[in-house]
Amino acid sequence: MAEKSFQSLIDCHRRELLQLWQRNVDVFAVLEPLLKRHGEAIVDGFYRRLQKHPQAAAFLAEEMIDRRLRQGVAAWLSFTFHGAHAQTVEEFLEYQARLGQMHADIDVPLNLFLLGLRALKAELIDKVELLEPRYHKRAILYIDGLLDLVLAIAAESYSEEHGEMISELQRLRMSIPPENLQLVCEQMRNRLLRWYAEQLAALHQGMLRNEGGHGLAPLRESEVGLWLEHKAPLLFPENDTLEKLRQACREIDRQIDRIGRIRFRDAGRTVARLEEEMKKADWLLVELGREVAEMEGRTDPLTQLFNRRHLNTVMNFGNRRARGGRQYAVILLDIDHFKQINDTYGHDVGDQVLKWFADLLGEKVRSSDFVFRYGGEEFLILLPAVQASTAFSVAEKLRWELEKTPFRLPDGSHISLTVSCGIAMSGGEWHYERVIKRADQALYRAKHLGRNRCVMADAGDRNTPRSS
Repeated sequence: MAEKSFQSLIDCHRRELLQLWQRNVDVFAVLEPLLKRHGEAIVDGFYRRLQKHPQAAAFLAEEMIDRRLRQGVAAWLSFTFHGAHAQTVEEFLEYQARLGQMHADIDVPLNLFLLGLRALKAELIDKVELLEPRYHKRAILYIDGLLDLVLAIAAESYSEEHGEMISELQRLRMSIPPENLQLVCEQMRNRLLRWYAEQLAALHQGMLRNEGGHGLAPLRESEVGLWLEHKAPLLFPENDTLEKLRQACREIDRQIDRIGRIRFRDAGRTVARLEEEMKKADWLLVELGREVAEMEGRTDPLTQLFNRRHLNTVMNFGNRRARGGRQYAVILLDIDHFKQINDTYGHDVGDQVLKWFADLLGEKVRSSDFVFRYGGEEFLILLPAVQASTAFSVAEKLRWELEKTPFRLPDGSHISLTVSCGIAMSGGEWHYERVIKRADQALYRAKHLGRNRCVMADAGDRNTPRSS
């Protein structure tokens, strides 16, 4: 049943494409040769439209991108508007899905991808004017419907690719013990101070030789600068302290560049500003290490997920945003018959199952969601800014993933696992505990109804006993 529900979107795309093809046979018969004749003009017009947008123009600057983009658009036009006589529905869907994956792979922003589709649609509709007037309206509707379908397929694939990338970054971050991150921060602090001492020494030597600050090396080219640019954003994703540190280091380089351009005797004020920024950067590295140490106490040592100590901070933040009209959801998940796993295979295997399940959750939830180990074999997921249908779909997908993915034991045998889920939507409550309580009561119903299912809480969930 779950597998069928996840095929429903693909089935919807398949039906929509078939209907477009079947209802527009006569339109397609006149539209296809028109687009073939004017294919090169369509590509040129598409390209001109994109060049009017500064963000797109930056991507189109290189000659290689210009050539490859034109070739790619021409190939896409040829395939997409060849219709049922030249391809199957499955071939069409697969081709458009690869379109999204390809753009994600080369780091084209999603908004630029959507801009390109809009530019193509405008060019295609312009060419419809060359058809007989009786075909105009239906040809425009056909183009509009087909490109909307392309957009849905490609964007879904594009988003999935991006979500997998975010998950990889999260797994990288969670795989590094917090104490090691603290050590890294301390090492970078020592290297930053060493770099500063080297620049002061070079500045002094430049003064003796009457060369000023021409021999100074920018921080961005040092080991610290390279770490801040390429590795730190992966280790500390979306961290305000890290961003302040990077800003301070950019300001340090501005002062270094300025010292190199002015006479040494006029550099006193600039050197003083450089020293201020160095003190700020040093303090921010200390603060980054302190945050890592604090975070260590907020994660579960077994699963490396957030624990209940961090729940209050995250849930209160979500609750404040919800009172401003941004509804959130809570999913409580409980591994079914987990006690039997401990009794049959031992607690070491039970711990391995919990760690494995935690990794599965981290891979499958949205990048914006928060996952907590709520207690024992129970986990909590906070989904910000979400509708009830999406929340239920996320829970059902997780339930289905566990059901179809058995846990492998060291001897090669497998344990089949299932999970029960209770889902509750925020409803303007002042205390997030009430949302969690309703999710817990829905979880109890899921257990009572036979386990291995998802149940959505309703307004009547108030006095149901707690799940067990």
